Amino acid sequence: MHHWIQFYIIKSLVAERLFIFKKNLLST
Repeated sequence: MHHWIQFYIIKSLVAERLFIFKKNLLST
C-alpha cells in the first residue's frame, strides 16, 4: 500500500538530481 509513496520519493529525488545536474552544466 505504501509503494506509491516510495515511488513518489524516488521520483522527486531523481528530479532534484537532474535539476542540479542541469544547473551545474549551465553554470560551467
